[in-house]
Parts: sequence; structure tokens; C-alpha cells
Amino acid sequence: MIGEFTPDMIRVSIDEASLDMSGTERIWGPAIEAAKKLKTRIKKEIGLSVSVGVASNRYIAKLAAGYRKPDGLVVVPGGTEADFMATLELKDIWGAGAKTRERFEELGLRSVLDLRSLTEGMMISLFGKAGGDFLYKVCRGIDPGIYSQEPKSRSMSTETTFERDVTDMETLECVLLGMSMELSSRMYESGQSSRCVALKLRYDDFETFGARQTMSGPFLNADGIYEAARSLLGKKWNGRPIRLIGIGLCAMEDGAGQQTLLFEPDDARVSKVEKTAFEAGRKGLGKITRARLLPRPTSGGRGK
Repeated sequence: MIGEFTPDMIRVSIDEASLDMSGTERIWGPAIEAAKKLKTRIKKEIGLSVSVGVASNRYIAKLAAGYRKPDGLVVVPGGTEADFMATLELKDIWGAGAKTRERFEELGLRSVLDLRSLTEGMMISLFGKAGGDFLYKVCRGIDPGIYSQEPKSRSMSTETTFERDVTDMETLECVLLGMSMELSSRMYESGQSSRCVALKLRYDDFETFGARQTMSGPFLNADGIYEAARSLLGKKWNGRPIRLIGIGLCAMEDGAGQQTLLFEPDDARVSKVEKTAFEAGRKGLGKITRARLLPRPTSGGRGK
């Protein structure tokens, strides 16, 4: 449904998307009118309230969308991006994790304006090349390039940014599993297939690393995507604290994948189960998930 508003859509996660509305004015009107129509349609067809941010770049639009949740509509006119950033607190800078915020306090930086007073060279010396470049841009309202992907029909991806940097494999594997299930559902919904998985890691110093692997046959279900992504993580992760992790499917092709020797005989059965679960969720019959992704019960004595 959202993709009907523009062909240039990046689906960031299961509940977040970024739309480039350039050139759609004749159909939907000015950006603010398009945003209102989008909110109205989602509310009418799905029954959900959403927050929308309108800006000249994707990063500012993301921050604007979170400015007045849960049912907000915030417009940042072109040319006022830096002014908008000045209204935010340092903790509101998306992409700056706990360690970076601790560094702000150590340096006596209390506001976005304080941060903006630093030269680019000073930022790089204080936060590293990647981190300094990122902060120099965002505090001025410049898009640091947080979203990038191949043309819409060629790939799909999802990612998660952690509140606190992660260093244990079990947490990363659970996140990979959840994202693999999401991509599997989206692949089924689109009627496409892929045999290439990409892994994205962003470390605590903002350095970003990517790797991909092409399999001999298409993925049939979330298990195949997960195992390929987990293998890449095991081979490529060097143990450094991770702030963001993402996976994507590349070189998408029309048509569902067919079973090949790459998979065990029961993979087709697993695929059918996943499709049934997806259809149930789409029809409002409840959400089915893996036991590993359920919240763990808290420890304590037995009640009487």
C-alpha cells in the first residue's frame, strides 16, 4: 500500500519506511498533503495511527517522524534543517549510541549547538574518522547517508540499531533470526526470490562494514536466510562492540524460489508453514513467531 505512493521507497524495518516523493506532486500534491493522505489511508485500511516526518532528506525526515509520536506530522521546510537540529537534545541524535553520549558529557557538550561549534577536524580527532564525519553532518542537518540500497526491485533489507552496543553472539543471533523472518515474509509477499544475502555491521565508532554471500540456490524460508547471515557474521565479525546490525537480500528475481539441492528435503514443508503463518497474520488471525524470540520469563519464587 505505501509503495503505491512512490516507486522510490526504502523499507527500513517492518514498521518503518522512507519515501522519496520527488516528482509525485501532480498525483498527491505538495509533500505535506501527501503525508496527510498517507496517514488517512493507513488509518482507514489498517486501523493504525502513524507518525510522519517531511523533510528535504531522509535523516531529517526520520527525526521529524519521531518528534511528536504516536500520531504526529512534522514538516521541516528546506533550508531549516540546521535550525530543526538545534531544537533537539544530544540524546535525540539518531545513530549516536551510549558511548558517544558518554563522550559528549566528558567533553562538556550539552547541546547540538555546542557540538556544532567544533570544526570537522576536531570532531574527527575526538570521535574518529567515521564518527566525526557522521556527527559533523547530522548536527548541521546534512544527511549522512544512513539509507542506501539497490533499486527497489533488486533488493530488500532491514536493520536494527541498539540502545547499547552489543558484544555477545547470542543477542546478535536472535536479532538476525527475527530479521530473517521479516525478510522471508516480505519476499513471500512480493512474489520474488533471492540467493544472495548481505550483512551490515556498524561498530561503536560509527565504522560500517558490509559483506555478502551468494548461494547456489534461492532461499525458501527464514531458516536459509538466517543460516547464511549467521555464517557471514561468524566469519566477518571481529568481536568489536556493535551498534547496528542489518541484513538484506540482493539481486531479487521475480517468481518464488524452487527447491534445489542446497536445502534439506523438509525445507519445502517449513516454507509452507511460514507462508501459512504470514497469511494468518495478514488476515488479522494473530501473529506466529519463533519461541526463541519470545521474552524470557523473569526469575522468582512460585506464586501461591
